[in-house]
Amino acid sequence: MTSGSGTSLPLAVNVRIKFYFDGAQFPQIDIALPDLFNGNTPPFTFPLAANRLTSSGGNYSYVPISYSKCLKITLTNAIDYKLWYQFNYQRLVDNSVVNTFSLTDDFTDLSNLLNKAGGTNWQNAETFHTGAVLLSADTENILFSENNAGWIKSIKILADEAYYDDIKLRLNFDGETTSELSLRDFFAIGRNNGIPTRSLFLGLNSQNYLYSYLPMPYHRNVSISIILDSNTLADSILSFEIGSDLQIPDPDVGIFGTQMQDTCPSMVLIDSPILQLNKKGKWVGLFSEFSSIGTTSRTYLEGDERVYIDGDTHPTHYGTGTEDFYNGGFYFDQGDFSLALHGSPYSFNVNAQQSITSAYRFMLTDGIDFQQSISAKLESGPFGDLNMCVKSVAYFYALDNATLSLIDELNLNSAISKRQHKYKATQTQICAQTTANFLDEPPTTYVSDLCQYDNSVTSFEFNNSTNAKNLRLRRLFDNSIPNQVADVYLNGVYNGTFSYIPEKPAAYLPSDPDRRWQQQSLDLVSDFSGNLYVTIIPRFNSENNPVSMFTEAKYQLLGHTRKVIIVDSLDDDPLKNACTEQVNDCSLRGAINIATTNDNILIEPPGNILLINGAIALEKNINIIGSGQDTSTVIMPISDRHFNISNNAKVSISALTLTGDINLNDSDSGGINLLSGQLTLNHVLMQENKATRGGHIYLNSGNLKIFNSELAHASTTENGAAIYNQQGNVEIYATNLNHNVSENNGAIIYNQAGSMAISSSSINFNESQSGIIEIQNGSVRLTNSTLSNNFSALRSILNINGQSATLLLDSNTILNNTSGQATLLINEGTAILNHNIIADNYANRQMSNQQDCQSSNGILQSKGYNFIGVASTCSTKMIATDIFGTANSPLNPMLENLNTALVPYHKIKSNSPIIDAGINSGNDPDHLCIQTDQIANIRSNFSNCDIGAIEYVDLIFIDSFDG
Repeated sequence: MTSGSGTSLPLAVNVRIKFYFDGAQFPQIDIALPDLFNGNTPPFTFPLAANRLTSSGGNYSYVPISYSKCLKITLTNAIDYKLWYQFNYQRLVDNSVVNTFSLTDDFTDLSNLLNKAGGTNWQNAETFHTGAVLLSADTENILFSENNAGWIKSIKILADEAYYDDIKLRLNFDGETTSELSLRDFFAIGRNNGIPTRSLFLGLNSQNYLYSYLPMPYHRNVSISIILDSNTLADSILSFEIGSDLQIPDPDVGIFGTQMQDTCPSMVLIDSPILQLNKKGKWVGLFSEFSSIGTTSRTYLEGDERVYIDGDTHPTHYGTGTEDFYNGGFYFDQGDFSLALHGSPYSFNVNAQQSITSAYRFMLTDGIDFQQSISAKLESGPFGDLNMCVKSVAYFYALDNATLSLIDELNLNSAISKRQHKYKATQTQICAQTTANFLDEPPTTYVSDLCQYDNSVTSFEFNNSTNAKNLRLRRLFDNSIPNQVADVYLNGVYNGTFSYIPEKPAAYLPSDPDRRWQQQSLDLVSDFSGNLYVTIIPRFNSENNPVSMFTEAKYQLLGHTRKVIIVDSLDDDPLKNACTEQVNDCSLRGAINIATTNDNILIEPPGNILLINGAIALEKNINIIGSGQDTSTVIMPISDRHFNISNNAKVSISALTLTGDINLNDSDSGGINLLSGQLTLNHVLMQENKATRGGHIYLNSGNLKIFNSELAHASTTENGAAIYNQQGNVEIYATNLNHNVSENNGAIIYNQAGSMAISSSSINFNESQSGIIEIQNGSVRLTNSTLSNNFSALRSILNINGQSATLLLDSNTILNNTSGQATLLINEGTAILNHNIIADNYANRQMSNQQDCQSSNGILQSKGYNFIGVASTCSTKMIATDIFGTANSPLNPMLENLNTALVPYHKIKSNSPIIDAGINSGNDPDHLCIQTDQIANIRSNFSNCDIGAIEYVDLIFIDSFDG
């Protein structure tokens, strides 16, 4: 942060800076602006923070300021106050656990670390290797080498300064030379005309040793060597000390490297490169030297840095000036300096035609991650047209597997693309062809239809058939419209928020109004294969940052892809297990045998695969992708199951059908036995599987996720016709669970222990003796779902039968079920209800005996806004906002019969009493209705929503853009 005009000035004492955390009404930090940087205000103490006198024109703070939800920073008494500032922040996925900042937080360890800058050996190495070599011209002298995995923790070299330019340090990790630079360049010494560089990681210590404390991992081998690159210099002795240890780095730890760029002279309106990589990694440091041409003016420090990540055309990081990047100000007007993480160790005039300035910065806590590529560039002066020179050394960690790829793209400029992706909006949009530029240099021009709207929700479909992981959603929009904030739902699950992040000050756009295109990327929380249903919900009615207009031109889905093995044979024959490049020699069993971790197995030919050789063991991370539920079927024709999953394997199966034989399988699991690990099903049909317990799936332990699928016509002689959960965790979304039969308990689910979450699903026409959903222990959460036309001969539809069992019902429609007792029966345990319809359910097959809810020895907690036709013994547990009837006066929710749509549900009649009977505003989220309904319609943005799984929507959907 810098104040002044041409010369840095002290920050104004009457200006106060305030930090508001997580939506709080009052600031947790409220101090005079200079006190944030004076180095004496805990926890903003030196060396974590310092003012312009210490940081040569800039005020800085490295104090980590964390927040769990949101952060707002304001200034007071700052009208017409000129201030340059940069905030570096890191966004995490929304399920990350973050503790909000407190003024009492202890940063002693970080402060002590920064105090070790200047050459103190703070790295803990197991072994130090010392020696001396006599340098000879053009001869490589190996200082250290190992043929195993480990770390280089430190490098120290004592050499004649006259040789700094001619001695090269070569680093070779895992068979690749990742750095080969002169000592002057590698150790960020440069010309050394001012003060020595004495940072935390690199520099020259008081004993004239060049030092590096950058940690350098290697997975196979390492070689560190010295080369004297000159024939004119006499032989010289070089002393060294290398610290290492044999701790094995994690497989995904990047290899250290450097890259030098030297541009002289710069090109007009073309940014000078700083770092160019097509890899995956993190950029952690930069040492630069800037020179003027034909003048001693230092306007070369006016250029902005622009950093492009993972193929973005729009700069992901856009700076405000060169010296600002290095935490200085106004050409480092307080002189040369060297601190732990940044500095400008020398600046001088060579002659009347040239000035030189150096600077370095190490990004200890704010390194720049890239999954596919990075392109960092520097603008040539204030307008990009200055004749100048820039020489830089970038320090980074990288891996060769640049795994982020474009998976799918929705382009609003194409009617075909919109139809293919089932793009629709809930309100009329205004779309017009727009020609504008990005903020890159030279500017990239792009022509596209740009759609904008002031009160709508858009949805579309992407296809992740390759089962890519670590998904990212990239949006192209018009950045001239402020406050474009929108929540993103993937398959009905909240996955993050597109925040409003202006890339330049507001004054920038009017001066160059054509630079309207901006990209923004959001790393998604969930990984789904197959078809992905995306819903974009702008915050038009939000109290914070209200959105007046939302714009969009293109959406892209990116993700990490893996190797694909093509199954080209439907035979379960050992002779077809080779999976070579020959035709018809790769069976499903053979592909699974040869697959390595995280490979994709794609079943190419349509048809039936008969597993005549028994169940297939899945013991490694693997993705099995069929050609579609209707065209790709795996059949178990003998009394066995399809798959046994163990060894903590992560398995995903998508786009196929798993069906069993007609003979009763006398064991646990008729389809899949998940002993340990994780199983994900997406667009999978499981039918006609039979077992003693767990007709379709028996879950011993681990995690089971089912999306956009159907589990039907399973049967068991004991418990859990569809799923038996022994002690795992289950998540089910947008799935039909129909026509399953248990001769004992739990036609759909028998939850012995563990947890289950079912949302946006339909549970219909299932039969059992006791309980369609049977909960012995653990917890089951049912949201936005329809339970209809189920039959339980002896007990209830929802049966809670253990003291430690919990059932949470939120926004469900439970209608037209028949059971021996009340549909919701709380024998023991706890049931928690919010915004549910439970009505028109009957006991003992008598249409005159309506019993919707009964609590015997259990606990019922109502959060309110439930509609219960006949509350029976539950009535005393209802609260004022509930609507309930009695046996003598039952209530009718006025719903239509179960429809036959792809996702069956009960439509709401226009005169239904449940319309707008729920609540969508307030401070307690447990009492509010869910944002979207079972079929992904947005619920009312106003104060009232509808009770149950479906929102009454009287809207015309626009799903075609054809004239």
